[in-house]
Amino acid sequence: MGDEVKFTQEELNAIADLQRRIGELTYKFGNLYLDKEAIELRMTQNAVDFDTAKKELDTIRTQERNLASTFQLKYGEGQLNPVTGVFTPIPKPPVA
Repeated sequence: MGDEVKFTQEELNAIADLQRRIGELTYKFGNLYLDKEAIELRMTQNAVDFDTAKKELDTIRTQERNLASTFQLKYGEGQLNPVTGVFTPIPKPPVA
């Protein structure tokens, strides 16, 4: 075995600096991973919420069409003022 060599303080400081930087990056990668996981979880939940809202909107639109059809059969074609509740029928052209 050869003679022992003692590193200079500058060399030891360079090694310590690299170790510190590696530790900081390891910590940063850990935090970034946790952030990424949280974002992916939120995106998954958002997709579920979006699908639920879309199905609810489709249901409401179907109910709206059914209600309009019911009113049209009952009152005929016309305009409804939803504030006053007044329905104004569209005049039918005279039969010749």
